[in-house]
Amino acid sequence: MLKDFISYSLSILSYACAAVLALVTVACSSESTWEPGPEVKADVQQVRFVDDGSSTHIIMPGFDVSNQVVHVRRSVTAGRLVVPIEVLSATEGLVIPESVAFEDGESDVTFEVALREGITSGSYKYYLRLASDEVDPYTSLDGVSTFRGTISFANPLRAQLWVTGYDTRIGTWAEDILDMGEGDYLFPDFCHSGYALRLHVDGQNYVTVYAYRATLPTFAYDYGNFVYLYDNAAGAFVECYPHGTDSWVTITEITFFNGIGDYKSYGRYFPKQQQFTLTLGRLRTITDAEEVTYQTLNVKIMPEGEEPAVVEPVKPQG
Repeated sequence: MLKDFISYSLSILSYACAAVLALVTVACSSESTWEPGPEVKADVQQVRFVDDGSSTHIIMPGFDVSNQVVHVRRSVTAGRLVVPIEVLSATEGLVIPESVAFEDGESDVTFEVALREGITSGSYKYYLRLASDEVDPYTSLDGVSTFRGTISFANPLRAQLWVTGYDTRIGTWAEDILDMGEGDYLFPDFCHSGYALRLHVDGQNYVTVYAYRATLPTFAYDYGNFVYLYDNAAGAFVECYPHGTDSWVTITEITFFNGIGDYKSYGRYFPKQQQFTLTLGRLRTITDAEEVTYQTLNVKIMPEGEEPAVVEPVKPQG
């Protein structure tokens, strides 16, 4: 009996050792496929595209076609250096140089990506790499070795806007809006406020509202953030005039709520309807005794050639 038990125990131990040995063998085998990265030479000049290696160049309506400027930097500036530019991918219609050159003593240079003559619409993307042994992929620098760029023509559109439940206080009004490509839309002058607002639509059709080329107070919480249309210098909210500055209709306080996590649906884009729903964290009009919270601003993109239906409410008496 004891002999059988010892034989059984040794058998179990043998299987366990075999299993451990197999795991070690597999681990060693997987490690054997690893290959080291390229070796960096001692005097590498550390050439890189500046910043995060991406940029979008927008050509606004009424402006001449312009090129996108790309910034390249090196740490070691001794001697002339020519760095080949490898095009990993590019939309047809782009003109991209084959290399960029530093003269002796230069640390920063630029080159331009252009559109072929005659192109006046569309969006053009490219992905570049600095194909040189003067790139240092291991040191943390203020830049990277690859660059993703986009040149887009902003497409002018018309939009119809209204706040749900505010027919008699705000009504329905029209705005110019630009389709900037890449899921970005721009109000160049939101409600005649003098401020531009950008709407960004992500891959799930959730919408985030940003200030464009201006700094607006933003207050962040664990469920989202509130963007205030507020003038810090004046210490007051920016007034908005949906029907123009000559109209009595005035929005005296407005903020935009950008939800995160479970609250992302507070800003949505509906592609079939070509419509946005945005959440106003705070809203007050000239006729309101106090502000209200969490109201819905609707933005409807009009079909080409169709004008928004504008309805200005009648001014209250007294």
